[in-house]
Amino acid sequence: ASYLWEGKARREEEGTGGVCFQARVFLSCADKAGSDGLNFTDQAGLNCSEYLRRGWCGGIWDANLEYSPKGGAPQLLLPLEPLVTANEACCACGGGEVRSLWTEARCLPVAVRPDYAPEIFIAEQIEGLDPPCKDLLLGDPRVLERRCTTPVLRAACRPPFHCPHPDAGAGIDAVADIIQTGHLTRPPRRVTEDTSMGSVGVVDIISGGYSCVEGGTLRAVAGGKFEAVFEVARPGTFRGESGAITDVTITVPGSGYLSAPVLEISSGGRGCKGYSLEARLSTGGLHLVPVFPGVGMDVEMIVRDHPLDTVPTIRIDTTLPPDMARAVFHPPVIGAGYTSRRFTWKPHRSLSGSAPVAVCFSAQDSSGVVSANGYQLVPSKAVAACLSVTVIRCRYAVNEGENLRTIAAFYRTNWVQLWALNPEIRTPDMDLAPGALVSVGHIYKIERDDTVLALLRKFGAARKQFEMVNNDWAVEPDKVLLPGQSLCVTPGACGTNV
Repeated sequence: ASYLWEGKARREEEGTGGVCFQARVFLSCADKAGSDGLNFTDQAGLNCSEYLRRGWCGGIWDANLEYSPKGGAPQLLLPLEPLVTANEACCACGGGEVRSLWTEARCLPVAVRPDYAPEIFIAEQIEGLDPPCKDLLLGDPRVLERRCTTPVLRAACRPPFHCPHPDAGAGIDAVADIIQTGHLTRPPRRVTEDTSMGSVGVVDIISGGYSCVEGGTLRAVAGGKFEAVFEVARPGTFRGESGAITDVTITVPGSGYLSAPVLEISSGGRGCKGYSLEARLSTGGLHLVPVFPGVGMDVEMIVRDHPLDTVPTIRIDTTLPPDMARAVFHPPVIGAGYTSRRFTWKPHRSLSGSAPVAVCFSAQDSSGVVSANGYQLVPSKAVAACLSVTVIRCRYAVNEGENLRTIAAFYRTNWVQLWALNPEIRTPDMDLAPGALVSVGHIYKIERDDTVLALLRKFGAARKQFEMVNNDWAVEPDKVLLPGQSLCVTPGACGTNV
């Protein structure tokens, strides 16, 4: 026999207990001295004569005869006995007794644990170093270590994971260990939402200023397509000090801001002085996923849960922008205690340095309670996370069969420039390994009073080539450059026909 125990434990029952089992084995109807059974009455008040009248016992009352119940006989409860069949009741009515044995009791330990919400992990690509390598004596005392020099983008793990399984703390700080030990993939790690990014949700008026004679519009100095309109207080309107900025209304919240942008008046606002406006972002933290043009993004979203629960699928909750129209969200893979979905996107090479995109995922497990008519009585436990998908500026992940000449042709530069930028590449004509990371320019930090036009003249760079590696500037060419921001610059030191 088998026994299935399905119980919803209460929080106060957490801990380790036990469930004990004992089986009762019924034997045949045996002779019994006397006729106590003739006085049998079941809980419904039916006696042996009534059993006979209804034909439940075959109509033969004999202490030595085993009775077979006929169709329709219910299960009845004899005095001081567990639930029995009509056959056993008829045995008692005929003057016999039903003998039984009890097995030895066996107890099984039962551990009641909290059923927490699922956890989201991510298996993602990682930068590493491949040959050529050198053996170096480092440290004190000296230890021989191998250091490789060629940067490469390594693939993510795939279910069933051919790398450490995501467990408590696995892979959180394992990057250096993986590079040193030569692992080809990074263990799945918990999604860490430590990168801020989002849209402007609120504009606080720290000081409305003075002397404004008209309302106007606001923009973000750093771009991002934020727009807002503001009004000013006029005499007799009781809306604040006359000539101050009031009632800022956001018309376009913008996107991709890693920090709250600085705001300025873009039109109108004649005469406004001394104002101070502060933007606040409307979204929280995201997990940063760097994406390299060329190979692109290839990550695995993994939801881990208790093996008794299931996670039917992982959903994508974001409407992707047109630039990500060719991104693929692959079918789910369901295993023991986890569900995963692969998300791939190969950005066009001209998207280098484009504004980050927030991509959010969610999932829920099967722990909820659903009634027979389909209404959910207790909700399932849900979990969600967001990624900041950021196309890296100034670097390219090589596809199979590419070399410096083919890469230079696309980026409107020449192989001599790229060769100088990548000293680990020995010969410019060699086919590079898939995933090899190639620099396609220099990262330049913006200084005070820099303009794009001045930088192009300073480095002898062509505008079209500059736009290929600085997509954010290409889509918003009029935005102001702020000190500390980064741009990718390839000096025009050689003719493009070299």
